[in-house]
Amino acid sequence: MNANYILIVEHDLTFGQSLSTLIEEEGYTTSYVRSANAAMESLQLHKPDALLINAQLPTMSGFAFTQWVRLEADFRDIPIALMIPADNDIVRLKASGVGATVVLPLPFDLPELNYAISELGKGVRL
Repeated sequence: MNANYILIVEHDLTFGQSLSTLIEEEGYTTSYVRSANAAMESLQLHKPDALLINAQLPTMSGFAFTQWVRLEADFRDIPIALMIPADNDIVRLKASGVGATVVLPLPFDLPELNYAISELGKGVRL
């Protein structure tokens, strides 16, 4: 599977737009939404090849949204990169436990983002 179309779920407008631009410069197509609810609506319209989700979303956390995706039959196979606020074993275990394919600690640089996206394309769980 190639992760050609990536849905970005990020509550911070500037960061979300920057992520979208960076990822598109690498040759991918993106859509960007600011909440889990908006992402749920977007999933109904067009199934992405991968999801990039911030764990700290308002209303429904990225952890809860990832878990929801994994429980939905139509979407459970979508690779997910979950951006976590702290790189520690507890948060990594929580991210893995809800079904994240890749865990991407914040802040990250472009090579780390590119690596995570390439791993999403392979469907490798990190």
